[in-house]
Amino acid sequence: MRERIVKFIETEGLTAGEFADKIGVQRSSVSHVLNGRNNPGFSFIQKILDTYPKINSRWLLTGAGDIYDSAFVEKKEENKKKPVEPTDLFSTINSNQETKPPSSNNPPQNQISGDHQQQAVSNNSSVNTNKHMKKVVKVLIFYDDHTFEDFRPAE
Repeated sequence: MRERIVKFIETEGLTAGEFADKIGVQRSSVSHVLNGRNNPGFSFIQKILDTYPKINSRWLLTGAGDIYDSAFVEKKEENKKKPVEPTDLFSTINSNQETKPPSSNNPPQNQISGDHQQQAVSNNSSVNTNKHMKKVVKVLIFYDDHTFEDFRPAE
C-alpha cells in the first residue's frame, strides 16, 4: 500500500508534508508510512478516503483498478457538460404525494386553513432555499477480518 500512497501523492503534486496537512495527520505519521517503518492504520486510510473522494478505494487498498474512481471522474465530466439543476427533498415528496389519494385523516393541502397553509408554504420555501442536498457517492464497510466492501448507489 505504501507504493500506492506514494504514487497518489506524486499524482496530486503534493509533498509528504502537504499531504499530511490535508488529511489531518501528523507529518511524522506520513513519513513513517512512506519510509515503510509503519503500515497505515484504519484511521489513516479513512482520512485519505474522506479527504480525497475521487481516489478509488479498491485501488488504494488492493492495487486493483485505476487510481481514480471512474464513477467520480465520469460524474465530474458529466457535471461540467450540463448545468446543475437544484433538487430538494420537498419537491420529490410533493410530486409523490400528488399521485397518492389523500387519506381520510389528512385533508388535502387546499383544505387546510389559511394560517396553517401559509405556515407550511413559508416553512417549505425556507428549507428549500437554505439546504444543499448531498449525494452519496460510495459507502465503505470495513470488517474485523481486514476485508471490506465498497457500495455505490445505482444510477
